[in-house]
Amino acid sequence: MVRHAIMESMKTSGTDEDGYVHVDADAEGASPTAAVHGDSDVLGEMGITSGERQTEAGGPSGGNTLGDSIMHSLGGGVPSGGMGFAGGFPPFFRVPQGPLDPQLAELPNDVDREEAAMLEAAMLGIPYQGNYADRVHRAVAPPSPNSHARQSLRNEQDAAYEESLAMDQQREEENKRKAEEAERELALEREEQERVEAERARMEAEKHRLLEEKACVLPEEPPKGTEGAMECVVRLPNGQRCTRLFLQDQLAKHLFDFVDLQQVVDPHTYRLVAQYPRRVLEADTSHTFFEAGFTGAHEVFFVESL
Repeated sequence: MVRHAIMESMKTSGTDEDGYVHVDADAEGASPTAAVHGDSDVLGEMGITSGERQTEAGGPSGGNTLGDSIMHSLGGGVPSGGMGFAGGFPPFFRVPQGPLDPQLAELPNDVDREEAAMLEAAMLGIPYQGNYADRVHRAVAPPSPNSHARQSLRNEQDAAYEESLAMDQQREEENKRKAEEAERELALEREEQERVEAERARMEAEKHRLLEEKACVLPEEPPKGTEGAMECVVRLPNGQRCTRLFLQDQLAKHLFDFVDLQQVVDPHTYRLVAQYPRRVLEADTSHTFFEAGFTGAHEVFFVESL
């Protein structure tokens, strides 16, 4: 192969201070041209016929040397007057270090692109950076301590950020949970307050209904001096006194109706007690004053809570 021929030539070479390779044309087997002459298969693959293969002694006039033929096969053209390689490659050339001619992109499929670029660069004496598997690879420098430190710092920063983000999310979820719990408690309080207010309103309405009913059933007060009339004085818990005349043959429960209409104490929460001797009236009594033992013209009662 062409690449093999050039690499064999490089084995007998040296390297100058710029990193270029010197090839000794007089060394045995060092002539790239001779090596190329010996590789008929490669020249055939590159489209160079046997009639175009020239010896190192010279070629036909017009400069149609081996180099010119190879340049024709590479699609790069031939400089005016030929490449001037009738006497073989010059004793000093530079090994290319990379792809050069854009026209190499138009090479036939049966021509190795890297080998063609390497041979062209070798003939032109310009640097080339190849990508061959058998070339000497540059040593890869190990990561520096600073690189490890930066990576460790970056990892620590990433971990700290993730931890902070997780804590923020946890705090947000906790705040959300507390807000929802507070909202539920507030809703329960509102519901309880509404229930209490509704119960109070119901009781108030029931009280008003009961008072209206008591006012309707309360008998008219007899005139003062009426036979059988008795004056009832009731001392309320707030210190007030209320007085009314009743007939002794009237039901004693009407005295509770009279006290309830004062709206000082709630109905069915108290009893009425007379002193000396002690006599007690209950709200559900069905007796008259006389039957209950109240026969005097004047009676004093006290409110006693149940």
